[in-house]
Amino acid sequence: MASALIADDSRSRPTGELRSFTPETVARGGLAPWQARRVRDQVEARLGAAVRVEDFAAIAGLSPRYFSRAFKVSFGLTPHAYVTWRRIERAKVLMLQTDEGLSQIALACGLADQAHLSRLFRQEAGVSPSVWRRAKRAALRGGGSGAGRMLVTARPS
Repeated sequence: MASALIADDSRSRPTGELRSFTPETVARGGLAPWQARRVRDQVEARLGAAVRVEDFAAIAGLSPRYFSRAFKVSFGLTPHAYVTWRRIERAKVLMLQTDEGLSQIALACGLADQAHLSRLFRQEAGVSPSVWRRAKRAALRGGGSGAGRMLVTARPS
């Protein structure tokens, strides 16, 4: 029973759209629309740096514990899982738009090193970053055999 309480819930990720933040769709116990917007903007601004739940909670004017629960209700992910997902999405953009090495991209996305990026990327996309990059670039050039379309992840944007 104790192991069930300690289980990491970051692996249960939604595959649909993130909730829209209109007053009519605010989930009970979730963040208010203004809080969600501020936190989302701060996550995007701080992807390349270390982030703490306490900092985001302060932005929303909530305690860290209540913020974490409200964040999950609103976004469908824990704050840590959401930041990780956004970092991987940023890495995907950088891999397609630049010729930077994976180690530089990892650092630009706030990850410790290339191995950290590779491990998280493989968990998220199912393939290594270099394989994903080659397949996507080939598909964008029109020389792909359809492999690029298979690697698209169904994550909220």
